[in-house]
Amino acid sequence: MNAIHAMAEVLTDAAAAAGRLALGPFDPAFDPPYSSLQVGTVKGGQAVNIIPDLCSAEFEARYCRRLPLCTARP
Repeated sequence: MNAIHAMAEVLTDAAAAAGRLALGPFDPAFDPPYSSLQVGTVKGGQAVNIIPDLCSAEFEARYCRRLPLCTARP
């Protein structure tokens, strides 16, 4: 199994969740004015001719405290 291919699904889900968070609710005291989720780093593989067995990603989530707590799930 290619670990980077497996991570691609996680990254796609994270990007979709980030898009939903960007729709609000909003708090003008923050920049951006909404809770956010973003992928900061992705690491995996050794060479193009070796199927990667490991892949890691670092995510950052920011919650606007003044807003009601909501989930990023669909």
